Amino acid sequence: MMNKKSLTGAIIATVMASSIFNVGFAAAAGTPVMRPTNMPIKVLYNARQIATDVQPVNVNGTVLVPIRFVSDKLGGKLTLTGKKISIVKGSSKLELTIGSSSATINGKANSLPVSVRVSSGRTLVPLRVVSEGLNVSVQWDSVLHFVWIGNKSVPKIEDIANPVNIKPYLPLYKGKEYLAAYIEEMPYSKVAVLTEASFPFILGARTFYRLDMAFDTNNNAYLQTSIVDNTSIGFKYFFLLNNSIARLRSEARYLRTSPLSGIRMKYHPIVSLTDKVNDNISNYESLSIRNISYIGIREDFTKNNELTAILIKNPWR
Repeated sequence: MMNKKSLTGAIIATVMASSIFNVGFAAAAGTPVMRPTNMPIKVLYNARQIATDVQPVNVNGTVLVPIRFVSDKLGGKLTLTGKKISIVKGSSKLELTIGSSSATINGKANSLPVSVRVSSGRTLVPLRVVSEGLNVSVQWDSVLHFVWIGNKSVPKIEDIANPVNIKPYLPLYKGKEYLAAYIEEMPYSKVAVLTEASFPFILGARTFYRLDMAFDTNNNAYLQTSIVDNTSIGFKYFFLLNNSIARLRSEARYLRTSPLSGIRMKYHPIVSLTDKVNDNISNYESLSIRNISYIGIREDFTKNNELTAILIKNPWR
């Protein structure tokens, strides 16, 4: 395991190499900018993702969601008769017809901006009718591409994570064993293995909303983190691979954007020259997101009085 002196040297080397990479990159190809990121729409109920087998869609500015999944989550009773759909929730009643651009809410007719449609056997309806017809707070977040249903109280990571023994994961820390410890004398005994569906969550002074793949104008790949960061210190990711040394990643700060007050988009490169400079990996440019087993956050949290490391199962593998 790396001692403190070696760790300090590695950190300094990483910062220097990162600076070399950024300057060299800009000089060789011009300062890149990020392309628009494909951010799939996610439906959340009380700030937790609702799993659906059909992706919500945006049609000319109108978001359509799979009504059965949403109705079931809200405790509504859905009845399908031919093309007619009836949903009862408490004293509210919503009636829809597949292919129609009108709906009846508690007996009163309402027009819809987009007609009710079927996709892969699931009925998609405009978001607004869900809010009005089922009498529940629904908001479309155009920055995060979230459909917020109910409250927006994001939980702390310790309230959603189920830490497990870190021992089976230790071989993946090859070459960067110090990442499996707070300091050399305090190795982690537990790890929280998150998935894409674990987002959003609060980790210390940061709120991690979502993680996406993004590309700049030179077609370089990055992890895009949508985040509220109330710290002045950046955070790092690291990549764990099955058959290669672990890789550490700092943020490419020059690419950071702030599309909305409080929300920032931060970018960490998949490929970095630091792998060659610090770890003598000659084929560093061959790294692909599909080579990565787990994405680690170089932070930790305490649960049940145990310091816990954080890994995210790679959803793009």
